[in-house]
Amino acid sequence: MAAVNRLCQDLGIKHPLDRSTCIGYGKAKPTCGMAVAEASRYAALNGLEKICNALAQNTDPGSLRRELNAVAHLLHCKRWHQDQAEAKSQQWEARLHRTNVHRQQQQEQWRQPQSFSEPAREPHRQRVSNRESSSTRIDPPTGLSQSERNALEIQAQTLQMLRQMQSMLEEYQRNGLPIPQSPPRSTSSSTGSPERTRLLVENTSHVSEVETAESDNDDNDSESGDEPDLPMILFRPISEPRQRRESTSSSSSWASTSSTASNRSVSSRSSPSSRSECGICLSRLSRVRAQNWTCDTCHNKAHLDCFDEWVATSPEDNVRCIYW
Repeated sequence: MAAVNRLCQDLGIKHPLDRSTCIGYGKAKPTCGMAVAEASRYAALNGLEKICNALAQNTDPGSLRRELNAVAHLLHCKRWHQDQAEAKSQQWEARLHRTNVHRQQQQEQWRQPQSFSEPAREPHRQRVSNRESSSTRIDPPTGLSQSERNALEIQAQTLQMLRQMQSMLEEYQRNGLPIPQSPPRSTSSSTGSPERTRLLVENTSHVSEVETAESDNDDNDSESGDEPDLPMILFRPISEPRQRRESTSSSSSWASTSSTASNRSVSSRSSPSSRSECGICLSRLSRVRAQNWTCDTCHNKAHLDCFDEWVATSPEDNVRCIYW
């Protein structure tokens, strides 16, 4: 029964048992008002059932022309409109052809595997679609609090960003382009790569050897009574600013007089006094011109804490001699 109803819908007619009049058209009005015998309508119903069975077996509608013609003659009144049955059967055949083609296309679309990637679009069309999708926003349901509305809005923005990222990744994969990677971030707390650790160890050993040699030279100079010259600025390891402070405070070559050396040793032991120590030779900075601090030994204007923080937070390729 359902198949017959569907076939009648495809043919553009009503069920034979639901309509008792002729399906032909007259001159004065679009439909004929003549009644069709009940036996003819039941015979037409049997013919439609046979057509349904044939179509279910994928029979071509062109081979059912005789059956369609017989049903058309049964549904037209025998007095006035039997001559319209031939044209009506041809019209039914054409409608069945179009319906079968449409259904086959739908079945092929459902059989194809559904891919999540969107087809390639032109750049300007893609920009327009992105702008339209961003401009269209679904209003949240009523009866929600402000926090719930904010959560829904954040969730929608996150989903939109994820869709954009997915489309970008698919475009990179489609075009065979390498995915760009962000450079690693450098932090002051992390020691870095094994190569960086090895350089720090080598620099530490090198500095300790140089300081030992300088202390020996200073002892010889103190015995001979010669006044020591200003030492060269050595590269200090980034992770050991405290070792530099203690080792340089114990060496007499960093000071020009004994009073500055004693002040330096006292200031190295007390953390508050490091605010006025020089970042190069650890001598005490003197106030010059109200707010400016300047070292009397090397004429440096960088505090110790500022210098240590600068060395600790600077990359290796940026740490160089301050006199260059």
